[in-house]
Amino acid sequence: GRDYAHTDLVHAVLQVEQMLTTGGGWQDQVGGIVPGIKRCSSAAKLPLVVETKVLPISAETLSLLNRHILLVYTGTPRLAR
Repeated sequence: GRDYAHTDLVHAVLQVEQMLTTGGGWQDQVGGIVPGIKRCSSAAKLPLVVETKVLPISAETLSLLNRHILLVYTGTPRLAR
């Protein structure tokens, strides 16, 4: 396989979403591509530059989150509009 920088993947997925006219933003890509808890932002201008900072958390906090967070998958697709 190939290695890609996180920022390259975010922009590649954003381009595909724009071609598909789903109107998606960059937030989901950053959330899925960049590991950990993070703070992300971008200025409302082109070219889009997403700034991501991974936030440090303690092992105790991570353990607490892992015991209390639940992901529920409904199987229902949703397109951004």
